[in-house]
Amino acid sequence: MDIDTESFDERPADSLASATAGTGMLVLGSRGLGMLKGFVLGSVGMAVIHAVEEPVVLVRATEDVLPHAQGRHLDRDVVVGVDTGRPCDALLAFAFDEASRRGCTLHALHSWMLPPLTGSGSAYNPEVNAQIAESMRTGLDDMLKPCRDRYPAVTASTHK
Repeated sequence: MDIDTESFDERPADSLASATAGTGMLVLGSRGLGMLKGFVLGSVGMAVIHAVEEPVVLVRATEDVLPHAQGRHLDRDVVVGVDTGRPCDALLAFAFDEASRRGCTLHALHSWMLPPLTGSGSAYNPEVNAQIAESMRTGLDDMLKPCRDRYPAVTASTHK
């Protein structure tokens, strides 16, 4: 494995986007700002995610970094978040490939919000909510089908 270092004068997100163009993935680490702050994505990470086409893997700093570096915990599940309104074939292929390589479960997540003022003048209509939820389930299942067919050994669960 080759490791290169380079210095850039651009903003961090722009530099990382330029440097990762055409690569397989970008791995970003957290600074370990404590329990609550450690779960929050920083401004550079957020900007990078929006600027790159490659998969971005976020690694949260923990005290047990060494066992991870030695190849342990490769059986941990893979989680992928998708937007069913946008194509994400490369993202799903990457996630399924990782889950297959690790021999673990893939959890596909999609969230949605009920549009405001749905139904007959009411801000919330349970029937409309159920119809939209079913449509989202179907959309996510349809999106995952090609990868499920390509990776039959991967257990893929969906969460909406």
